[in-house]
Amino acid sequence: MRDVVSKLYRYRVPDLGIEFVNREYEVETLLQEHIRERGYEHLLVVTGPWGCGKTQFARALAHALDSYGNFVAIYMDLTEQDLSKVFQPLRSRVVETCMEIVLNVLGDVAKVPIQLYTFLRELSKRFRVRGAKVILLIDEVTKSLEKYGVTIRDFVSSLSYKIFEIRDELELEYLYPIAFTSDQTAVQHFLREQGKNMFTYLMWNLSKQATEQLLQKLECPLDYELVWKVTGGNPREVAELRAWRWNLDRYLSAKIGKVLPLIKLAQDLSVENYLREVVECVDCVKPYQPGIQLPEYIVSRRLIEENIVMNIDERFRKLSKIPRGEPWIGREYAFQTPIYYWILKTALETGEKPTPRKVLETIEENT
Repeated sequence: MRDVVSKLYRYRVPDLGIEFVNREYEVETLLQEHIRERGYEHLLVVTGPWGCGKTQFARALAHALDSYGNFVAIYMDLTEQDLSKVFQPLRSRVVETCMEIVLNVLGDVAKVPIQLYTFLRELSKRFRVRGAKVILLIDEVTKSLEKYGVTIRDFVSSLSYKIFEIRDELELEYLYPIAFTSDQTAVQHFLREQGKNMFTYLMWNLSKQATEQLLQKLECPLDYELVWKVTGGNPREVAELRAWRWNLDRYLSAKIGKVLPLIKLAQDLSVENYLREVVECVDCVKPYQPGIQLPEYIVSRRLIEENIVMNIDERFRKLSKIPRGEPWIGREYAFQTPIYYWILKTALETGEKPTPRKVLETIEENT
């Protein structure tokens, strides 16, 4: 475990130009609960707040596991259009083999999740995997399902029961497909399929300590405590703040622009009081029900579809430790990042269009 974690920290995050920041708890949870024991293979689905670092975690894990012992870790990004960038960061021979299979056998990288047997069978012909521990990390798996019209139910039913057959036929030590998705509407469907050799894990933003490490590496000039209160440890939010050259006013203005249409929707539907209830207690969010056209449910769908609020309830296995005692985090729902909570609270309490200064005043008064 120590060797894997040590190698994890040597992975360099491409868009930030820094080495990977603490996810030791997540690695230990994943490896200890599942990947260490043969015969307990499952399809694992990992979700979490938009921008919490799922992609970089998957890449870093592939980097740490690949070539370690008899692991073969294959990461694939189904959002990537350039085939040469789909499979990474792996040994060059594995990448070349995977690309050759896609080009000459499957014809489309999006077919890999739904034709996993064919992909692995062809891989075994070209690259020695007998006796190996194969970990497949599939980023944004719903892109593949949407493209080929495969329902989540059919995908789970098909793959979860084929894992053992594929493992035994190809003589693997074990096989773990791990699918990552940020699509919170799709997550509702995955949750309904739990128990069919599938678990759904919830990954969260960085811890406060890890966020401070990230800010140090990025040489952030702002007060770390304030950045934590605004971003909640979400790496993409920190990166966005950095892209604004650490200008908090400009960053907050952009976030206010995202929330204003939601407030107007609630006003148009005469359910501002419902939105106030959500701010007072995020667990008041109505369940995601696409067919219900009642005003509160329409606002709830927008909250979830716009990646503002998400489920964190007991249906998920927790891959990360989720902070408690924060006003923006409940037991069943949470704002994906605290800034959305603070903007809504400011707007609903003042009855005016929030400004960056007003939002910062609300944060200071309430923390």
